[in-house]
Amino acid sequence: MSEPMTGRSAQPAKPLEPLVPLEVFTSTAELAWRSCRAPQYEAESQVLVELAGQMIRSPAGILGASGQSGHKSVRAAPLA
Repeated sequence: MSEPMTGRSAQPAKPLEPLVPLEVFTSTAELAWRSCRAPQYEAESQVLVELAGQMIRSPAGILGASGQSGHKSVRAAPLA
């Protein structure tokens, strides 16, 4: 009888080739010229308190709440 199959291989795995170069997503040069914003500790604290309340009220809704909070914290247009 043969040995049971496991998820491990005796051969070292080849690294996967990226489908898209990392430079497409990140540009250090572009980030260097962008201005920085001062931290908004009070707003961040409020968002964390709201998310904690959401976890207490309805843990299943935390993903949607975190998306809404993220949009609000970066002052983006409201989600539909």
